[in-house]
Amino acid sequence: MADSANTANEPRACVACNKSEVELSTGSGLKRCGRCQKVTYCSKECQTSHWAQHKAACRRPTRPLPPSFPNLVRFFIQFKNDESKTYEMLIDTFRLRCEDDYTYGGHNHGIYGNDPPLPVFRDFLARAKAAGMLPEWWNEEKEKECERMAMEDEHFSIQFAVEKHDIQEYYKDNTMPMTLRMVAENVYGGGYGIGQRPMPENYPTGNMLASYFLLSWAGTALAGDGFLKLDLKREVVKLSKRSVSPDDLEEDVTLAQHRSLYWLNLSIGTPPQPFRLQLDTGSSNLWVPNADLRICSATGGCPGGAFNPSDSSTFTLVQEGTFQIQYGDGTANTGDFFTDTVTIGDLNIAENIMSIGLANELIDGPQLQNDGQGLVGVGYRSNFAGIESLATDTYIPPTVVSALVANQDISREAFSLWLDSQTDGQGSIIFGGVDPTKYTGDLVALQTQQLYNGIANYTAFYVALTGISVKDESGSRLLTPSDFAVPALLDSGTTLQMLPADVFKSISSGFGIVEGFVPCVYRNAPASLVYHFGGPSGPSIEVPISSLVDLPGTSQADSYTFADDTPACQFNAISESDNDVILGDSFMRSGYFVYDLENNVVAVAQAKTGVSSDAVTAIPSGTAIPGCSSTNTFSLTSSSYPTSLPPESEPSITDNNPLPGSPTFSLGSVTTQTGSSAATATDPSSSSSPGGAGGGSSSGDASTLNPSGNTLLMVFFAGLTTLLMLAAF
Repeated sequence: MADSANTANEPRACVACNKSEVELSTGSGLKRCGRCQKVTYCSKECQTSHWAQHKAACRRPTRPLPPSFPNLVRFFIQFKNDESKTYEMLIDTFRLRCEDDYTYGGHNHGIYGNDPPLPVFRDFLARAKAAGMLPEWWNEEKEKECERMAMEDEHFSIQFAVEKHDIQEYYKDNTMPMTLRMVAENVYGGGYGIGQRPMPENYPTGNMLASYFLLSWAGTALAGDGFLKLDLKREVVKLSKRSVSPDDLEEDVTLAQHRSLYWLNLSIGTPPQPFRLQLDTGSSNLWVPNADLRICSATGGCPGGAFNPSDSSTFTLVQEGTFQIQYGDGTANTGDFFTDTVTIGDLNIAENIMSIGLANELIDGPQLQNDGQGLVGVGYRSNFAGIESLATDTYIPPTVVSALVANQDISREAFSLWLDSQTDGQGSIIFGGVDPTKYTGDLVALQTQQLYNGIANYTAFYVALTGISVKDESGSRLLTPSDFAVPALLDSGTTLQMLPADVFKSISSGFGIVEGFVPCVYRNAPASLVYHFGGPSGPSIEVPISSLVDLPGTSQADSYTFADDTPACQFNAISESDNDVILGDSFMRSGYFVYDLENNVVAVAQAKTGVSSDAVTAIPSGTAIPGCSSTNTFSLTSSSYPTSLPPESEPSITDNNPLPGSPTFSLGSVTTQTGSSAATATDPSSSSSPGGAGGGSSSGDASTLNPSGNTLLMVFFAGLTTLLMLAAF
């Protein structure tokens, strides 16, 4: 079959099967190749079968590049002289932001605060104006008109809440909530290329609803000069549970935890379709759900957006039915691979670079519903799900990081990650760059440990953990034997730490952990765990107990108490009973990490917290990491990878409402603060607050501590992606 466009004098036909347009059933029709716009196909099957012949001739039509997405700084300006529509969009952007802040972050301001909402709305308008987002005709009189609509119009009153489905129904567009959320990020969070601006004074960024956080992309703070820096902020996401029988209700309640994620905004296609995807260092694929999925087209839709191939002129199907990926919580996705343009921050990746997964089927886990949340992985290319079907002798599917290198936006396949403290709620990821203002002491490179998966020796960010010690009022002492050495996975996609059973036993008795809980006042104890890497001469990261224990009033367990009314908070580490040690967010918040995938090293340093300044240096091609003082060459032997570990000694609990444990570490005066008086010694956010999902409750409604070995385990499984993917090879 000739690989050429149909001429004007010939009836249009599929170049693969030669069916003409008149032969096809009504409504099916022919579709042009999304890349060259010349040849036509009757189905995806024909396009796939013909691609080997067509790809050599396939070229994009000459046209100007689309503007970097999203150009939402000018979102309100596009309505020109339609004043009423401008007011509506401004009000709904504000109302949806207030709804999200309340639902996902526990921020009681605007509609949900005790104060009148109009001053907060005025602050929103002032910020939009300062960001250059309002039309030229905007003046004091127009602002008053907008305020009147916000206070008096029954459909757009800021005195009433608005939810996602309300926005979708009114605008007849399932993507409108995501668009308005991104517009709000430009107003409050800095937006694309604007820079971070402070939130309103009455916006309590430290008062969070859940103990398992996500970090949401807040804007491109710096771009160009060989790096791309994206600011992060902490929000909340809650796992969706499958329906269970009444007999399983107790267990199901313990699984209704929040998990640690990082959100990254990017767009795919021409014109760009916006997405808010989970950022994961433990996997390597970029995938999005298909807009045809019922869950994505229903009211509420898929939370991070869904992709419609027919709406993108640059979409090209690469392989059908070969995309398959499964996660540790049991959820899985299957579908196709396609290629299309990808825009991240101000940078555009051409459509012929990325192999993107299109999930056509979402598979629920045993306890959790697959809600269609898309994901972008930044791990090793050798850990790419689908590499067997896509890779050739000259081609390995790229990740976003390697695609930025291929696109010449950064010089090396490397990025740095800084999560800041649990309370500050800030952070950043820098593709191709390092920021020395975010760490203290020496930045030391650790060798990534080899773990062959049938394709490559280096597949995940394992480093040599060679000791753990405790620092308390009695001094410092090792909790591990002198010859301790195990591979530990540095994984930002996991909330908790998974530690060897014998080590965790010492930590559990030392902190008095009972069924995964300790008194919330222990956050104030003068104690920390110190993690040692790369042998005696290697670097160490000190993690204060405040990072290991949930903020009071910020988890589903925020209303749990011990039998003596002592408020109970979850301890963010558990015992592992298999082969792998994982250091998740409760560890990583205390460190600064530079992942160098090309040279198989991870540079680590003690993090500084609460830093607002930037001094980013681009990482050049080659082997040197700017600011790195040395490279630790410690390497684990195969015997260092444990095949079995002793079982954890469980606390002896006979009462469903136990008393606090008796810590053996010297934790100071906090151990004497028990009973109802302990609530006054915890963080201020532990006090009762207005109702809402996961919000604090009065002591009269406090739940008893429900012991369950699965309480924290499923939170870990929700974030773990790497191990199952490696096991598949």
